[in-house]
Amino acid sequence: MIGYKAGHCADEVLCNVMIGRCAGFCTVCGTTCQGDTNVYIGNEAAKHATTAFENIVIGDRTVGNGAMTGKRNIIMGWEAACNFTSGEYNVFFGTSAAGDATTGKSNVALGPFAGRKLSTGCWNTFVGAYSGYGNASSGGTGHYNTALGVTAICSLQGGEHNIGIGHWSGKVLTSGGENIFIGRSAGDNVTTGSKNIAIGCNVELASATGSSQMIIGNGTSWWI
Repeated sequence: MIGYKAGHCADEVLCNVMIGRCAGFCTVCGTTCQGDTNVYIGNEAAKHATTAFENIVIGDRTVGNGAMTGKRNIIMGWEAACNFTSGEYNVFFGTSAAGDATTGKSNVALGPFAGRKLSTGCWNTFVGAYSGYGNASSGGTGHYNTALGVTAICSLQGGEHNIGIGHWSGKVLTSGGENIFIGRSAGDNVTTGSKNIAIGCNVELASATGSSQMIIGNGTSWWI
């Protein structure tokens, strides 16, 4: 333990690395293995984590607010997963990536503000700046979503099994399910529809709230 009050409350915990001001400040021993085998590096990294175990947390105020009890997470970046608590098996990397995540599990958020408003969602993959950012007012609770590209499905709230590949793809989708958007701004008008397919640059479906629609093309030139 290196740094002002790093591991300050640590008692009978094993195999931890805590480096930085108040890193792992609240870490304590729980039941078997709890509070053990963590790596906390950075100013206030995992400051309020208690019985969390087998986590890697690196960065300034990374998991700085949450009373983390979760296990086997890898979290890196300024204020990444800042409010994290009992989630497990997540990978968050980037400035404020998954900043509001609390109890979700098996999520991947890579890039600045990726999955920023994700709260309790699980099994999501967000790759790219602001991808899967989430609904500002009510957080993100959806599962099994995939967003690849800057701001892909960035308004998602509670939708499930959606795929957005490309910059702005599905950008206003909030709660629809089982949609596929591929291409820059593909399906960027869909809000709550389900089972839609939009493939191509800047192609929009006929209805923003409709379901089971399909379009392939380029802008207003539609092939299907």
